[in-house]
Amino acid sequence: MIDVVIPTRHLDRAQAAVDSVSDFAASVTLSMRPEWGFTKQAQAWRGGDQPFVLFLNDDCHVTENAVKELLFPMADQTVGIVGPTLRCGDFQSNPFAAEVPLDAKGNLPYYIEVRHLIGACLLVRRSLLQRIGGWDTQFVLHCSDLDLCIRSWEAGYKVVWAVRTEVKHDAHMTLNEMAEDERKRILDADHW
Repeated sequence: MIDVVIPTRHLDRAQAAVDSVSDFAASVTLSMRPEWGFTKQAQAWRGGDQPFVLFLNDDCHVTENAVKELLFPMADQTVGIVGPTLRCGDFQSNPFAAEVPLDAKGNLPYYIEVRHLIGACLLVRRSLLQRIGGWDTQFVLHCSDLDLCIRSWEAGYKVVWAVRTEVKHDAHMTLNEMAEDERKRILDADHW
């Protein structure tokens, strides 16, 4: 039902991500590039044929249960992208800090529509990727997830946060590997 694409520069680091999905994925593609370029690596989605593609950073660990929870909102054909709560320290890691509205019993909702999600772990409908052409390769590392979500909305698809579904993410590992001047150059270009 899903193809998994794991962009990486380090096979050893990616092994844990591969192991976390290998029991339930139809295919797992490690997309290797010696230079920086997540969006170019993510183009490996074109090699699969399943209705859903899970894009997973090499420093993430998912469970089969988490993927099932990400698949659930896809029963609605208007949902194009679903992402989990990431345990990493970014805004998407703390629903309370993000001011997610609670239900009548004071609990977090299972799913809410949002404007955008962090690209470290995204389940995307293949038909959406085909319609919009996938990731925009003009972006190198940053803002490509925001762009993908914006183009999803523009194409008539919803972006959904699976608030109660958690995925471990060792955030910023890639950025921390870069020389400061190279990181600044890439981030400035992507933001522009």
